This record gives sequence, C-alpha cells and structure tokens, in this order.
Amino acid sequence: MKRISFYLILLSCLHISLANGDTPEKQQSVVIKPGDRGYAYSCFSGTEPKRLEVEILGILENAVPQSRRIIARVTGEPVSDAGIMAGMSGSPVYINDQLIGAMAYAFPFASEPICGITPIQEMRSLFKSEQKRLNTNNTALASREIFAHTNWNSPGMTPIATPIVVMGMTYTMWQEMLKVDVYKRLFANTIPVVGGALSTHRDKSHTIVAGSPIGVLLLDGDVRLAATGTITEIDGDRFLAFGHPVFQSGSCNLPLVESEVVSFIPNLATSFKLTNTGDVIGTIYNDGQSGAAGVLGKYPSLIPINVTVIDSTGIASNYSLKVIDNEMQMPVYTAIGIATLMASNGPMTGDYSYKINVDIQIKNHKTFHISKVVGRAANPYEEMFRTFNIMDELLNNPIESLSFEKLDAHIQINEFTDYAIIESVQLLKTDIETGSVLPVQLTINPFRGSPFMQIIDFEIPDQLSPGKYRFVIADAPAYKSILNSRNLSAFNHRNIDDYLDELMLGGSENYLHIILAKPVKDINLGHGILPNSPPSLQSLMNTSGLDTETKTVRNVILSKDIPYPYQINGFKECEIVVRNPLKNKKY
Repeated sequence: MKRISFYLILLSCLHISLANGDTPEKQQSVVIKPGDRGYAYSCFSGTEPKRLEVEILGILENAVPQSRRIIARVTGEPVSDAGIMAGMSGSPVYINDQLIGAMAYAFPFASEPICGITPIQEMRSLFKSEQKRLNTNNTALASREIFAHTNWNSPGMTPIATPIVVMGMTYTMWQEMLKVDVYKRLFANTIPVVGGALSTHRDKSHTIVAGSPIGVLLLDGDVRLAATGTITEIDGDRFLAFGHPVFQSGSCNLPLVESEVVSFIPNLATSFKLTNTGDVIGTIYNDGQSGAAGVLGKYPSLIPINVTVIDSTGIASNYSLKVIDNEMQMPVYTAIGIATLMASNGPMTGDYSYKINVDIQIKNHKTFHISKVVGRAANPYEEMFRTFNIMDELLNNPIESLSFEKLDAHIQINEFTDYAIIESVQLLKTDIETGSVLPVQLTINPFRGSPFMQIIDFEIPDQLSPGKYRFVIADAPAYKSILNSRNLSAFNHRNIDDYLDELMLGGSENYLHIILAKPVKDINLGHGILPNSPPSLQSLMNTSGLDTETKTVRNVILSKDIPYPYQINGFKECEIVVRNPLKNKKY
C-alpha cells in the first residue's frame, strides 16, 4: 500500500486561488489543490537552472499573519538526495505553466525534501513602493529591526538558510565574530561558505532568468561578504528573489551581483550551494517579509574604505574595502571588514592592544575623526563594533541627513596590554575662589608599570557663579555617560557641526577628562526632558498625577582633556565650594 504523507493528511482539505488584483498585468487565476503537480527551477552547477518536479501537499493558512504558505514535495536530482538546500531561496515554482510562488521555507532534519512556498502575489506586492524607494536618497526609511529578525515561522518551518559567501575571512574569524551578540542575531539564519570571484575570462553571454543564482553584496574588496539566493521572476528590468527576507532591511540600496554555482555540498543538517560572485548587475530596493524586490541595470553607490594595519613588528599593510551605503547596515559591515583585517595581522588570543584612528569624510561637512585606544582587547569584532557604532549616531542624527564619501582607517596592533588606572585623586583644596587655579594631584598606575604622580592645574573662571559643584575625574566611557544623561537635543536648536563636535567629545579611551559639573534636577516627561527644573516646578509635577520622573544629573560647566599614551580607566568624584572673593557670603 502506498504510504500517505503526513502533510497530505493534514492539508488535503485546503485549497487556494492565487489571483492578484493589484497587478492586472499578472492577473492569472490559479486554483491550487493537494495533489497538483508542477515544476520548479534552481541552479546547482554553473548558471543554468535545472528543472525539478513538484507535488502540492496543501496550504498553511495564516502561517504568516494574513498570509499563507504552500507546502510541496520536491523531487529530482540533487534535491531527492541532498534535500532542500541553502541557496534555493527564491526558486520559482509553476503549476499549469503559471508561476505560483518561490521556495522559501524548509523543515530542518526532514527525511523528505519538503518546502514552504511564498505565494507570488505576496512577493509582487513588494513592487508597490518601487518609485518611492528608487526616487529617494533618504536611507532613514530603512528598518531599525535588522538585528532582530521577525521571520514568521510555523513550528518546525524556518526560512531556507542563506549562504554567506565569505572571502578573506577564515572560519575561526567567523566564529570569533559570532561571539558578539549583534552579529549572532544578524547572521542567525545564514551559513558561512567559502567562495570566490567570478573569472574575468568567463562566458558573459548568459542572461539572468527565473531560477538563476544571484548574490547580494554586503562588503567588497580585500574582504567580501555576499548573501546568495535565487531569482523568482523577471518583469522587464524588475525582479523578485528569495521569497523571505534577506536581512529584513526594509527600504534599502543593496547591490545585486551575478553569481555561478560551483557545486553543492550534501549535509545531514543543511545542504548548501558553493558559489562564486561577480559584478554588480542591479539594486535591491525592498528587503521585506515576502522577499526582495529590485531593478536590473541600476547600480547603487558603495563607500570606499582605505585601511592601513601596522602589526606588532612595525610592518604596514594597506587594504581597500567598499561597503554598502545603508545607514543601518553600513556600520556593521564596516566593523566586520576592518576587524577581519586586524585579526589577519595580529593575535586572536593573549595580551594585545590597538590604537585606532578613523577619518570619515562627510559630504558638505567637516571630516569626522574617531580616535581610540583599546588597552586590553578581548575580541577585535566587538571592539570594532563599539568603535563604529558612533556611525549609527551620525547617520541617525535628529538634525539633517548625512552621506559619507569615504573612510580612512589607521590601525596599530601591539602585542602587550596598554592601559592604566586612576589610582587616586587629591584636591589640594576644596574651597576655592573664582579666578584662581585649583591644583589636582593624580596618581596614575600603568599596567605592569610604575605608578606616577602628576599635578594638573584647573582654572576656575571669574564669571563662574558661586556655589557647590561636583569635581569629576573620568575616563572616556564615564564622560560619555555623563554627556548622554542630559540629551537636550529636543530643546536646543543646534546645527549639524555642533552636533558632530558633541559626538567627538569623550570618544577616545586614551583621554582623561577633568570635569566641573553643577548638580541639577531634570524632569523626564517620557517624551522629552524639562532641564534644570526649579523646586516649585518639581513639586507641581510630582503632585500632578502625570507619569514623570525627577532625576539629579551633572550639568557639565567646564572640562579639560588630558591625553595619555595608553587607555585610561577609572572614575573619581568629590564636592567643592566656589566662592566669589568680592562677596562675603557662605554657601
């Protein structure tokens, strides 16, 4: 007796009509029912798609909110033996010679090659916002959720894994990168595979068709990352692919690159394709829940990055990178590229330190400089992500849209720990008059070095109001925290250059910051802050019944930055009293 599939029993009573009223040029009513047979195309060698046989098992209604997924069994070599493999995302499926959707989902460890298909009308809806996305240069439309994939998975059904073609990064480096949570989430549904570049002498006569392999370029140059998948449909110069999110970037400008399959690797967990990637041939402008949509022949801009890495022996190596111009993802892939070059020139274990200098050329604005000393590095990818996270602040500033023209990075690697702690701080007096100098005695203790003492003169200006102040000695992270605790951008009409100057404050770990601050009370309204609120207003807000919070913060009045040749760590704080010598008054 012929074995009846569990999926057929579960889904045999369901059927679906794949009519699409939103795209009349594609209006073709296709009624699908269990038992229907058709075919699909995917590539497993070179660039020519291969035909596979498909049998419809049924429909999962509302598998995705207000959506459905078609369940089908796929037969034909090599799928019958290797199963649904990474890289097949987007493979077009046809019933009665009409396109019904794209292979997009798989069942991990399934004993048969059974897939979930995203209906084509859902994918075609990605075209709706085509003109809006192509005619805007404002990448602020990009999704803020790229690090938290929201793929809607039925139990046991997951998006077909996406192979990430990796050039210039070893598997050990990849594993080190995935120790950082943000990368672990970003690449959660991917498989890193070794890949290469397409030969410049290859036959370029083939055309991109439904079922062709393609790549999505993320980082190019001496380190290359590209996600690979399959074209679902070509409509003039428009295309659809994947059938599920690539990285759920929303509105984007991701380069589409040509690809060829070298081979496929059968695997007990997940089989996958090995591919070479080549030149940019188009742009993905919508990376949404039901797949990726884009246009052929339109080439997005890439931001050039020049990197110089000096290893512990003093030998300098120069590298070139290009990164996608996407405000949410550019800082991430920039950090991956530079960290990979650092890791290939230095140790991955033991004591080592970095000195990092980066110049970011911003169109129509001053060059933004990042200077950082990492005295004791734990993971180059984590350190680089922290360093370039400030790029996210630049690109998402509240004042105006910025665009980067290029980046120049200079990295020096030392095979020793290079940091010091603030061991003690002593104020030679805590009662001081305006217009005088306050001597500050510091004891700095370098790692495996001898402690040393220095005296720094801190000038108290004549115009400073008398009263009680907080005198703070802080490292860069503490100083940045103090500044961020009073984010008053909503109340200050600043220009972008002032904003850039503020971001650069406290950005370097080899600076010690001496601060004179005034304790003030801010009222947090939930949607904004009322700064430096008087007691009467605080009392009024506390009795108003509104959900408010009064917080005492440090309002920085004066600061002095002291550079050191190593990373500084520590925080000290005390109270001082400032008096006006012309007034005989106690505070």
